[in-house]
Amino acid sequence: MELRRANNIANDEAAVARARQQQIDLGGVAASDANVNEQAKAESSRKRKADANAKRGGGRKRLRRGRKEDESAEESEEEEEVVRDEPVQTRGRGRSAADAESKAPGTDDESTPKGLIAPETDDQSTPKWALQGWEVLAMGQVRNQAWMKMLEAWWRLEASTKFASSVKGFSTDGRPAEIHTWIKNARKIAPKIKDTAKFVAALRMWWKRLNPEWRVQGEGFIKENLGSLDEMRHPGANGFLGVLVALRWWREAEGETSEWKEMFDDVMWVIGALMSGGVEDGGA
Repeated sequence: MELRRANNIANDEAAVARARQQQIDLGGVAASDANVNEQAKAESSRKRKADANAKRGGGRKRLRRGRKEDESAEESEEEEEVVRDEPVQTRGRGRSAADAESKAPGTDDESTPKGLIAPETDDQSTPKWALQGWEVLAMGQVRNQAWMKMLEAWWRLEASTKFASSVKGFSTDGRPAEIHTWIKNARKIAPKIKDTAKFVAALRMWWKRLNPEWRVQGEGFIKENLGSLDEMRHPGANGFLGVLVALRWWREAEGETSEWKEMFDDVMWVIGALMSGGVEDGGA
């Protein structure tokens, strides 16, 4: 009896111990589950914060990208203004028919427009200023037959000297400031003419000063072979190119006014007289 009672007690104590161990284990599992739940909640919170930050960052990036696109558009507009007077590459591809018509004469390849008799030269011997000058003048709004004849006459005059550049160009005394700005910008960027009337007055006065005294007659000019034009023989980039580009700007600003036509005709006459040599030695 005593032995059986002792066994029963031992069994009871073992059962109690197992029950306690189960409770401990269950408590540990519960704690572990709680920890897992807390960790899951923390991870979810971190993900939400990361997503929110990513959205804000994406918004900022889109905003910056939008700003860059706006700036790029503004730069493109500026570039259009800048490159308007830039010459078309004579050896480029995909040129339009209008570009082909504006190619400078005086070369043996693509730069010679049909119908022009060019001097014996090529792109290697024709200076860059001449090719650029031709294309700057030919690609503007003024492209009627009379204007193109003027350009051909100017080109032949320069080609007759083999595109030499005189040590001294046309006098800058009284020259419109816009021409100086154009030269300063490598003869590529057309200046903004803020006061057209002032520009025209300066241009006409400058042309008057460039001519010899015997040609000046009041507000007009004598178109007869009565004297020498040697003082107007200044080939090169600092000669008639500046006069012609100023005429182009004037024509684009005001149209073909009677004053513009008068100066245009006179410049054409002088170039023709210099080409013929009829007044080089003081008269015909």
